[in-house]
This record gives sequence, structure tokens and C-alpha cells, in this order.
Amino acid sequence: MKNLESARKRGAGPCVAGGALLESVIGNSNDPGRPTAPHIAGALTEPGLIQRPYDCGMRRWAIRLLPVLAAVLVLSPLLRDPTSDTYPLSTYPMFATDRGHIHSIATAVERTGDGYARLSPKLIAGTDEAVLASVTVTQAVRLGEADILCEEILERLGADRRVEVRTETLDVVALSVEGATDSTVTVHAACGGGP
Repeated sequence: MKNLESARKRGAGPCVAGGALLESVIGNSNDPGRPTAPHIAGALTEPGLIQRPYDCGMRRWAIRLLPVLAAVLVLSPLLRDPTSDTYPLSTYPMFATDRGHIHSIATAVERTGDGYARLSPKLIAGTDEAVLASVTVTQAVRLGEADILCEEILERLGADRRVEVRTETLDVVALSVEGATDSTVTVHAACGGGP
């Protein structure tokens, strides 16, 4: 009883010896102002319902350790090779590695009298996604089917136009920073009979 009273004076919470928790729930028979609930006492004395000091110590350790573990997991991609991308902890390799500034982009354009006009992804590959349109052109070039793709685009565009399937190699940093449009163009296929 002395231990229970000293725990109360120290302001101990629910992780005190089982008697303190039990007393706080069912009432203290020595305290006339506090009603007792003997029907609860039987339920709370079943094994596992009263917290023992060991359980309270484990809870304190878990409360302290879980935030540290969460922080380590979140920061762990910083300690790994940036190209090793795993689920669920990604190193985001598309942003973490230098991909260089010279890139080749496969595309299709319409030839006009004074140069060329860019075609939409819908006209190139029947999609709204620019990346999918570029992949479609890249695969057609790799498989030697650029002329087939050129004819398909021409069919969507109109027979009186001219289409080129090509790869443009450019400095993307100069393009985005300085607005430079210089590029090397490799034409894989041309079709149509427009001007």
C-alpha cells in the first residue's frame, strides 16, 4: 500500500503496478467519496488486462524508439547508391543521378515551306502522352519500321502533307536556360507529297 501511495504522490500514470491501475478504474474502498464498481473488478483481474511494470517499460522504449526508426527509414536512401531503386524506399534515381545535357529525342514533324511544324502526340501515336509518342517513334526506328509509322501519321494528318520521322539530338540545358534551338537531326523516314 505504501508503494501505491508513493506512486500516487509522484503523479504516476497508468503504467504503475497493476493495483494502481485497477484501483483507478474500480475505485478505492478506503475513499468514501469515490464509488466502487465490483462488477468491473472481476473482468480487470483476468490475465493480460492489468499492465505490469515490464509492459510499461516496453511501452516507454517503443515510444522512444519508433520515431527514431521512422527517421532512419526515411533518410536511408541518402546512404545507398543513388541508382539502386527499391520499393518502398526509393532513391528517386531520375532526380538523383546526372543524366548529362545532350539528349536524343525521337519524334515526327510536318515539313512546311519554311521549315517544320511539331505534331501533337495524338497525331504521332494516337495518345495524349508526349513520352508515349516518343517511345512509339523510338521503337519504330529501332525495329526498322519508321516508314510504316510515317505512313500512319500521314494518314491521320492528311495525304497532301509531308511528314518526317526523325531523331533530334540537342543540348537540353542550353534549350531550357538560354532558349537555344540548335540540334542535330537524323531523318529516318519521309513521306507525303505536299509542298
